[in-house]
Amino acid sequence: MEQRNALRAKIANWQRIQSIYMPGLLSIQSDNSSTSLPSPDSHLAENMLLWLPSSLSPSRRKAACTPMLPEYEEKLRTAQCYDSLEKL
Repeated sequence: MEQRNALRAKIANWQRIQSIYMPGLLSIQSDNSSTSLPSPDSHLAENMLLWLPSSLSPSRRKAACTPMLPEYEEKLRTAQCYDSLEKL
C-alpha cells in the first residue's frame, strides 16, 4: 500500500508537468474516457496510464505534444536500453 501511494504521488507530479509539454493531451484524454469503460483495477497506481508520446498514434501525438517531445522520449528510452545492457 505504501509503494502504491508513493507511485501515485510520483504519477501526480508527472501529470502536473505533463500538461506543459503535452498541451493537447487533455482533449485526447476526455475523448478516450468517453469512449471506453474503466477497468476494475484502473484505480491502482500500477495500472494508471502515463500517456507518453509513444503510446499515442502519430496523429494524436502531433496534436498533443510539443514538437521535439517524441524525439526526447526516444533518446531517453535508447539511453535506458544502453544502461541496462551495460549492467548486464
